[in-house]
Amino acid sequence: MCISVLSRLSAWIARLLWALGSSASAMAGTLSVQANLANHEPFAGAVITVHSESAHAQPPVAAILDQINLTFVPDLIVIPVGSTVEGKVRNLTDFGA
Repeated sequence: MCISVLSRLSAWIARLLWALGSSASAMAGTLSVQANLANHEPFAGAVITVHSESAHAQPPVAAILDQINLTFVPDLIVIPVGSTVEGKVRNLTDFGA
């Protein structure tokens, strides 16, 4: 993915959140966002997080990322800053060895 697309997306979300936050001190509602690539195709697997200014940082977690044959399971992990990820490889294919 092109960095400029991420930069534009981040800037757009920041402007949106600033506009929403400056109009009321506290508000509830629904935010719908679609991430697209430069060619306007949907960006599959995009992760967008939204936090209020008063939100506290999430504590680190320990996550596991398995590689089963040639597939990562889960294929996407969203974890807080400072977390650890343990990788495991499990080949379930019998190569006749």
